[in-house]
Amino acid sequence: MIGKLRGRILEKRDNKVLLDVSGVGYELLLPSAVAKSIEGKGKGEVVEFVTLCFFQIEQSRVVPFLIGFEDEVQREFFECLLLVPRLGPRAALNLYCVPMTTIASAIEQGNVNYLASLPGVGKRRARDIIATLQGRMAKFFMKGEHKGEAVMERDVKAILDEALEVMMQLGYKRKEAQQMLKKALEHRPDVSNAEELIRVVYELKGQ
Repeated sequence: MIGKLRGRILEKRDNKVLLDVSGVGYELLLPSAVAKSIEGKGKGEVVEFVTLCFFQIEQSRVVPFLIGFEDEVQREFFECLLLVPRLGPRAALNLYCVPMTTIASAIEQGNVNYLASLPGVGKRRARDIIATLQGRMAKFFMKGEHKGEAVMERDVKAILDEALEVMMQLGYKRKEAQQMLKKALEHRPDVSNAEELIRVVYELKGQ
């Protein structure tokens, strides 16, 4: 079984990367959260992934495919997702579109709404994920790199500060706006900017 690949990038498209490993081309599927790690990498640059190999049937023949991860912890997390009933590698690949730590934290907290918002999940599958994996995830959301966590905290603070300023300009009192933004962030911890966070505020307000 192929457990690790190191090679030069030949091509990147969507969430796939084609690597030249000693003259042999290997195509890897990458979770969206993992694909972001090579966004700044160009053709010819050397990258390394740990991998999992799966097989699928296409037109009466068995076809292998590889999924790549940055490290063994991400790979182990993905293998945990596969313990969920009726959750195969393709479905796990789709839902792994935000950082491992975010998904693991949502599972431990039993956050059905957040998990249901991930691609291809829905509330029924979200409940299955929680029922199967809750209590097993601490290792994954506590194992994020400290540097990455510090950057994330700064980014979240910047988003909150910007969103708060906009909300106050719209006429909300500081305390009211802070409470609304906190609730929105708890509902959607993966927001990437202030505009998106404010949109979540109004979505929740309309429920």
